[in-house]
Amino acid sequence: MFLITYKATVKNLFRSVTFWLALSVMVLVALEKVLSYSYGYYSMELNETIYDNDPRFMLHYSTYIKHCFNSLGTLLSYATPLFAAISTVLIVNRDYGDNFYEIEKASGGRPYTYLWGRLSALATVNFAITLLINFVFFHIFVFTRGGVSQMGLREYFIDSTWRILFMNVTRALPCILFFIGLTYMLGALFKSGIPAAIGGMGYAIFAFVAYMVLRLQLEGLRFYFDYLSPVPNKLNMYVYLFGTEGFESFIQNQETSLLKALLCVGFMAGCGLLFFLISYLRIRKRTV
Repeated sequence: MFLITYKATVKNLFRSVTFWLALSVMVLVALEKVLSYSYGYYSMELNETIYDNDPRFMLHYSTYIKHCFNSLGTLLSYATPLFAAISTVLIVNRDYGDNFYEIEKASGGRPYTYLWGRLSALATVNFAITLLINFVFFHIFVFTRGGVSQMGLREYFIDSTWRILFMNVTRALPCILFFIGLTYMLGALFKSGIPAAIGGMGYAIFAFVAYMVLRLQLEGLRFYFDYLSPVPNKLNMYVYLFGTEGFESFIQNQETSLLKALLCVGFMAGCGLLFFLISYLRIRKRTV
């Protein structure tokens, strides 16, 4: 039943017009990062600031490392969470809009394998799309800036590949699982995609607006942004310079550590487990 549910979920997503519209928004968000300037430095020789959309710009290693972090951060700010919530709502609507579950139950399927198939497919599609968009547009950005200064092509591809993978596994995957779990749980509780959409998309928008507007104004929310937000600061600052010479001194200055980063991941993992359990109990009731 797991494979049947997994394949059916993927097919349902790819057949949805809303899914492709949401995906287009993610692509546009990444494209905007490439087309607009993000970095610059002051040239003493030219007596002016050279921005990265200027042909004279040189992409130094420090800026390359910064962009490894920022390029994914652009997606995680709101595009990826909204996409995860929207894709999950589409599946929740199918859960209660057709008889697929009842058919699988009649053939001997169990609620656990059904739910695991649904959530696994959603997680796979969301993570793969985020990773692919991040990979493609990161390389577009770098090559339209003339490549990384004093870094060979082979060295660049090896270094950028593991860094992007590392960033996506540590930052994007927990965020994706959190929003999929939250949205699906709300849909299971209310047996409708409308509360799921309001809760999942609403929290994604709240997290983005709160980070942009409130993080520097309300000291009381500091713990939330450091540990409990969908993309927590203590985790971000730990992975930011990971694998570079300045890593140890940077995490000390930012007052973070491996333990604090793991606490952030642990919170999201715990929430995900709770969301899964509640969804399972609700789906199990459909068999009674």
